[in-house]
Amino acid sequence: MNKKIYDFFSLLSLAAVLFAGISCEQTDPVDDSSDKDTVSFPELVKETDVEPGTLLTFTIQPDKGWSISIPVESFEWFKILDGKFKVQTLSGVSLKEPKTITIWTTEEPSFALRSCEVKMTIGEETRTVAEYTLRAEGRTVEVYPVAMTEDGRFSYADGAYVYDTEPLSDDETVELVWDSNERMYTFPIEVKANFDWTVEWPEWARADVNVETRVGDVPVDIYSVSSKLPMTETEGEIKFKHGDEVKKTIKVKIPGSQDKFVYNLSGHTSLYYDHASYLHGETSYSKEPVQGYIYGPETSRVAVLEYGADGYEEVETSWIDLVTSEWDSVSGSDVLQTRNISVSVQRYAGAEDRKAMLLFLSAMAPADVTEMLTADRHNIKEEYSGFAVSVVQAGRPSEFITFEAEPADMERAGIIFVRSESDLLPNKGLVFADGGADDWQYELSYVKGTASVRSAFYITEPYETIVVLDSEGNEVTDPEHWLYYNPLSDGLYGQIMMDMSKFVTDAPSKIDGYVLFKDEKGKILSAVHCKYEQEVIASEDVLVDVSAKFFVDMGAALDAGATIYEIISGPTYIEHMETAAPVYLLTFTKDNTELEINTSDQCFLFMCMGKANGPEMVTVDGQNYSDTAGYLLEWDEQAGTYIRPYKGTTTIKMTMPVGREENIMEEVIQINSSTDADARIMNLICVLDLR
Repeated sequence: MNKKIYDFFSLLSLAAVLFAGISCEQTDPVDDSSDKDTVSFPELVKETDVEPGTLLTFTIQPDKGWSISIPVESFEWFKILDGKFKVQTLSGVSLKEPKTITIWTTEEPSFALRSCEVKMTIGEETRTVAEYTLRAEGRTVEVYPVAMTEDGRFSYADGAYVYDTEPLSDDETVELVWDSNERMYTFPIEVKANFDWTVEWPEWARADVNVETRVGDVPVDIYSVSSKLPMTETEGEIKFKHGDEVKKTIKVKIPGSQDKFVYNLSGHTSLYYDHASYLHGETSYSKEPVQGYIYGPETSRVAVLEYGADGYEEVETSWIDLVTSEWDSVSGSDVLQTRNISVSVQRYAGAEDRKAMLLFLSAMAPADVTEMLTADRHNIKEEYSGFAVSVVQAGRPSEFITFEAEPADMERAGIIFVRSESDLLPNKGLVFADGGADDWQYELSYVKGTASVRSAFYITEPYETIVVLDSEGNEVTDPEHWLYYNPLSDGLYGQIMMDMSKFVTDAPSKIDGYVLFKDEKGKILSAVHCKYEQEVIASEDVLVDVSAKFFVDMGAALDAGATIYEIISGPTYIEHMETAAPVYLLTFTKDNTELEINTSDQCFLFMCMGKANGPEMVTVDGQNYSDTAGYLLEWDEQAGTYIRPYKGTTTIKMTMPVGREENIMEEVIQINSSTDADARIMNLICVLDLR
């Protein structure tokens, strides 16, 4: 059977050959057997994982005209190299030797596959001779946290943050840090990615990324959302995405905000008010409310505690007027807010000082503020001392005017100052301020021309205006009036002047008027009836023996025949009264005598004022004084000035110079000492009488 089939096909093949031979002999057609038998396409080349930027090659050796081309849709990434040129199509004639075709590929990475089918045409036939696919790059993102310094700060150099060299791992967490200046939580990171990413934040975190493309190294400052801050510590995730696909997730944590609290009361850590509600500083005073603020959660507040017999206790209403602005409860408002506060006090008529405390309380403070006090409730616990401002209001003083000079000095200067026993003012409908100030009425008399030297006084309550009245109660507006107030230093220190030189003709021997101190409402705080009476000067010196008070050893003084008299009136007093200081006459009746006299604790200046007929030398505590001695001073480092200190006592020694014929010598030593009137020596006339 098989044999028969084989024979059949053999006969059929033979018949075909014979037929062909018969045909060739009968016709003469074009021999095209070469077109069909010698077409030389190269074998198909396939590469599916080509690294971008690779030059690809394959070999051709066509025996006819040929062309190779890149499809239009692939030409952006694949090109044929023709010498220096990149072309889409390359053609040529038949080749006797193999030719290498080079395909250029783009270096630009791509997240999608980029393919190309290289076509070759020989004659009428076109085939795919190469298939290439560029490798697709995976989308990657890494997050680098800011580096921290040893003291816990963000590392910063050359105008930018410095980041760690290692990226965050999946189990690491970024914890936002509180920036007290910006009042927000923040944390810088650097994102390194090869794609243009988007980010998904927790509701309480955001960041501004000011770049057009996010490919490459992108610094990102994470910050908190003020309206979404959690009160307690909270964790979340930051997701970096491509479309809906999450490519990287980092953990992030934000501390709780309940402990965030700042307060400021214009820099005050304590407040001191006088009875009239004026706040006193070191060099000034003000009746304006003290302004400040608190910053924190809604539950932060300011508590007022008043001090009583049982210690401090929180009160709802107080003599302290505390005003706090309202909390902004509008939807979307900040979790941490600033609220303004103002503090003032009411006028006080009590005699004793009163005190209170302002406690600035964060949301973490104890609900019962007494827990912040010591057991006896008389003080604040040390750990809370930084949140307390003490408030003291002085009791109403007994006097409106307090003279700086001692009574003896005032009397010596011819000043008499007493409280008035009855109303002084003429009936002009004048009204005194509230609070019992109507008893601050005084009589002030100047009976000597030196009165102004010891007339400086302090005022215990700030005033708004000063009004001068004449003896009839009419207001004086003449700036050249004989009676006026002279402010010294700040407004609470000054003097009332009665200047008789203001009269262009003969000054009266007696004259009076009034000085009124008024508050901001025009009401009288204090009234002073001012009287001037010309002093009657004695024709001879009037002396008072003070030897027993000044000599340290009275017995030694008696043996030396020494005496000390105070000159209270007369020609000698007038000669030395310019400084309104006491004048003393010290007499020794024995030569080369040395005695100690009581002086103040510290004398500031000695000055020798020798007369032409006086002695050549007077010795004071071993320091020689003569007519030309002038000021003898020593530099005191602690005091920062020149002084000549003498403690307790001063040694006076007078010696008759050898060859001197006079029996009487006189020298004046001026000593400017401390304010102890009983021990002050201002003008000491030293006389050595050997008659």
